[in-house]
Amino acid sequence: KIGRKKTPKITLRELNNFYATHPSATRDILREEHFGFEILEPFCGSGSMAKVIQSIGHVVKAYDIVDRGFGEIEDFFNLNPEKGRYDIISNPPYDDRLNEIILKSISLCKKKVALLLPFRYLSGQTRYKEVYAKNPPARVYVYIQRIAIAKSADFEKYDAGANMETYAWFVWEKGHKGGTELKWISNDTSPVFPERYFDEVKILGDVNDNLKLPRTP
Repeated sequence: KIGRKKTPKITLRELNNFYATHPSATRDILREEHFGFEILEPFCGSGSMAKVIQSIGHVVKAYDIVDRGFGEIEDFFNLNPEKGRYDIISNPPYDDRLNEIILKSISLCKKKVALLLPFRYLSGQTRYKEVYAKNPPARVYVYIQRIAIAKSADFEKYDAGANMETYAWFVWEKGHKGGTELKWISNDTSPVFPERYFDEVKILGDVNDNLKLPRTP
């Protein structure tokens, strides 16, 4: 029970609920961007995002700060994975440490970081000074409609009309120093085909010819 004394948002989020990303939103960014073979998902929740990434053939290392039945239990700020090994795809908590999350992700990644964030997080003097001034996203994909971010991953009860937040995929590329390209993205429920996806990724030299892909649905 919460009385007049304020409880930090991060505590409320961890103890009482979490907000999961509908699988279709993960497929959306996989249609737009290609990532290295090994992916780090450090805020995996019940695995709604990681499972989609795995389904097209990626190896995913998944963590969450509490046990939600998927991945390993670990605080992101205690993680010490091999630098330059993983690309990162995630929907992180939107709390006071988000800037630190972004900066650590950029530092750890192999080539790319893709984070699903409220579009309004593109603004803010502190965030610009701490993050964007020296680490601008290479691309930002703004959703043209509401997407499903469901409390406790209960997508059956999700009401798209009740979600007043506009979301976007923020994509950082290692070493990017130019401007930020703004694009629009549409939420699509169709599948991503592993063979087609990895045929394109192979051109980038991120997978080998012996990779065994899951069967196309």
